[in-house]
Amino acid sequence: MIRFDHEQKFGFTLVELIVVIAIIGILIAVVVPSFSSFVDRGRFSNDVQSAASMTTILKNHFVLSSETEYDAHDIRAIIDSYHGGEYDYVPEANETGFFYLEGSHTIIASKYDDIAQYEDASALITQTVLINDFQIDENDFLKPQEVFGNDRQILTTSGSAVAEIIHAISHLADQGSAIQTVYDRIVSEVTSNVVGQTLSFFGYGISPDMRTTMLEFLDDYNPEKTIFVNNVDWITSADDLDDVTKVVFTPGMSNIPEFDLDLNGRTTVTSIEFPRTIKTVEQGAFPASAFNRSALTVKIKENVSVSAFAGELDGINVVSDLEVANQDMTTLIDFSDYIEIKEDGVYDLSLLKDIIDDPITGYNIFTVGEYYEILIYTTQGLVGF
Repeated sequence: MIRFDHEQKFGFTLVELIVVIAIIGILIAVVVPSFSSFVDRGRFSNDVQSAASMTTILKNHFVLSSETEYDAHDIRAIIDSYHGGEYDYVPEANETGFFYLEGSHTIIASKYDDIAQYEDASALITQTVLINDFQIDENDFLKPQEVFGNDRQILTTSGSAVAEIIHAISHLADQGSAIQTVYDRIVSEVTSNVVGQTLSFFGYGISPDMRTTMLEFLDDYNPEKTIFVNNVDWITSADDLDDVTKVVFTPGMSNIPEFDLDLNGRTTVTSIEFPRTIKTVEQGAFPASAFNRSALTVKIKENVSVSAFAGELDGINVVSDLEVANQDMTTLIDFSDYIEIKEDGVYDLSLLKDIIDDPITGYNIFTVGEYYEILIYTTQGLVGF
């Protein structure tokens, strides 16, 4: 009998296949994050270049302008006027925003987690200024775009959960009667968010550190203690005006409408800053029944004419950027004995807290040869040099 040997076959056992798949999985886990990080660094480099280009535009503008104080909406408008909307202010890199540093008139690109850790934004650029203990409380945000500090304003309005949350709060007045519902939904999503989870309201995730910062920010702008204003309405969820601690104007609005909230009490607001775009103020916008007019200070921009407000601001302390800049320096405090220049060229301003009671809202340092001049602004305006 003739026997035929079966042809020998080769293949992988199940165990071998499992081992190979495991090795491939490990390689993917190692290589993909590294590659993603490499790509993100390249994108961030592009963002830095874009920020530098925008800074150049600003520097050219400031040569022709006597004003020194601009908010985020102003900065975007200035850049757009020179470049016709070339920039969308959305960085290419992940978890990154464009920020305007008021003290140095500079725009930078920064990771949100990075910019939040600096006590003074100027350290991001030159390491030339120290504020130390002399900072506005982190929970006392003056404007929505100042969530990371009053000296660094976020220009980015989309492309990340952080930017879109800030933008949504800035425009909360546009939600009308649904203002509290929209606000509560944002808070609920941020509160329950976990790492890697996308916020359905915005379509982006958020880091644990930024979640904490955003929750503090959102609490400060709760409609139950804030009035939001657009061109036609004053909107709040407060039960009484006594609960209201701040007024937020929608960026880009041009008219301040008549105050039409039927609430008891009177706000505790003592300082209001008009957007640069305000052109008219309707009669009854700031009634004595809702505002302590004698204690209220309204700050307007240099380009705004008070005459356009039809006498509505009579009896209210009105100051403009130009008036503040040109204030008689002989009436101010000389801070020279309270500023120490360290060996590495750093200005240490920590001693100022011994002589100034009001919170600092801004500062500018100018260096001319061997001399320097610093302008200190508090909630009371320019207080010293």
